[in-house]
Amino acid sequence: MLDSAITTYATLTYLDSQGLQRTVRINRPVFSIGRLRTNDLQINNSYVSRRHAEIIYQDGQFILRDNQSTGGVLVNGERITTHVLQSGDCFQLGDVNPVTLLFETHATSPDSGGLSLDDEQRTTEKLTTVITSPRSRFLNTALLDSAENVTDFTLHRLKALNEFNRKMLTATSTQALLGCLLDAAMETLSAERGAILLYNQTTGELEVQLTRTQSGTVPVQPSLTIAMQAFAQNAAIRSLDATSDTRFSSTSSILQQAIHSVMCAPISSPQRVWGVCYVDNLLAKTQFSDEELEYFLALTQQTGFVMENLRLIEELRATQERLINQEKLATLGQFASGIAHELKNQLSALTAAEILMSDAAEQHQRQLIQLILNAQQRMVAMVNEIRDFARPEPKVYEKTVQPLVPIVEEALNFARYDPQVKVCRTVLQATGNPYVNLNRDKIMQVLLNLLRNGAQAMQGRPGELIVRVDEVDRRARISVSDNGCGIAPEDMQRIWEPFFTTKGSEGTGLGLGICRRIIEGHDGDITCQSTPGQGTTFTIHLPLASQSSA
Repeated sequence: MLDSAITTYATLTYLDSQGLQRTVRINRPVFSIGRLRTNDLQINNSYVSRRHAEIIYQDGQFILRDNQSTGGVLVNGERITTHVLQSGDCFQLGDVNPVTLLFETHATSPDSGGLSLDDEQRTTEKLTTVITSPRSRFLNTALLDSAENVTDFTLHRLKALNEFNRKMLTATSTQALLGCLLDAAMETLSAERGAILLYNQTTGELEVQLTRTQSGTVPVQPSLTIAMQAFAQNAAIRSLDATSDTRFSSTSSILQQAIHSVMCAPISSPQRVWGVCYVDNLLAKTQFSDEELEYFLALTQQTGFVMENLRLIEELRATQERLINQEKLATLGQFASGIAHELKNQLSALTAAEILMSDAAEQHQRQLIQLILNAQQRMVAMVNEIRDFARPEPKVYEKTVQPLVPIVEEALNFARYDPQVKVCRTVLQATGNPYVNLNRDKIMQVLLNLLRNGAQAMQGRPGELIVRVDEVDRRARISVSDNGCGIAPEDMQRIWEPFFTTKGSEGTGLGLGICRRIIEGHDGDITCQSTPGQGTTFTIHLPLASQSSA
């Protein structure tokens, strides 16, 4: 250390690799400067030699000496071997992309203990370290060019990073990958608590996805101030004592939890920043090292690359599935056209039922014949709907304003002839009779499909199908509920996809997709709520029409 009796001290001010101004105090009789981490001042610049120069305090003077560096040392523009520094001198390390340092001396007050107020402020600023990928020796192997720069801890962490890479490459989902990252961070770093936060583009906030704690530690409440700074800068941040750091000490989470040593690093790829990984310690005696910060950044950066690959794979799968479905739909459209032609020929014989209608004396017989004629029309329309479903353009339906309740009643009456529906108890609960501009046959098709699906969900055993009709928020609402097996959560997002079915060989995977297309063709929407083991409810909303339009 320098003589404590002296009344001046010296500092060096320079711009670091991030373009931030840094000031350090010359606090040793021989103060070394260079690229190696073992220097008193490390300069991360490939044009700076490993031990480029040193400043020697001797007989009350600060002497700058070039250590036979490749690029040399220039003071005030002139190359030197040794030079007695004067306050205000500027010197450069190297002649290509040089690093410029400003040398200054400062007076100390008699009662300051050797530190001025400015120096105390600089000491506080040095509590925080910010680095990006080029500053991590685990990502930039050029920083490992000397055996002096590789310790046993470094080798251990290189091995751990390699093991982490092997594990994360087997992850098939984002959740599994993030779990792998947090496990690796907690196992290889001196951290008491950890968390992963991902950015929500809708809310514009970082949201906690996973947390881990060592046994006996308090629940994790990450400092969002530190997390957002790491996310916004796409840089790893370390604070040696967050409660003393002027940047973060005022935040409530740090004060309430007495957070001390903190590290936060971005989970990012060249395309985007997905979120951050956060670790901290509540004990002041446990601090993260520079090497741990570099290793931590390597963990999160590698995770970001794999997350980007997973996204690309998911997009590729979705594109592939979409192309396959388009091919299936094209084939289906051709197939349906052929069926429609043949079906119309066969169903033409049912037109003879119109003759029977005139001869039928009993009202019940006339109703049955009318059911047959209506079914004939719906069968042809259904085949045409399958053919139209294969076309990308939306279907335009002929509509008239009609009350909903009679249509629902007709659908229930017709559905009772279905072998699976007739074993169920069907209930209509109508608290209103809203008028809607609709195509009667198409709405009937949707209702029959939902009733049949509900009956199938009860797997042939007696159950209950409840249809409700009412008005809400100036829209007509129809809900069809069953108390069957329900839909698994992982299948909920796929039930509307073409050809997706949980019925095995008994299903085509087209019914719900056609239903949604019909409802959207009526400027409405259809949603589903389901609880496995309890039942499912499909809800349809349709715009109201005035009765005067009927």
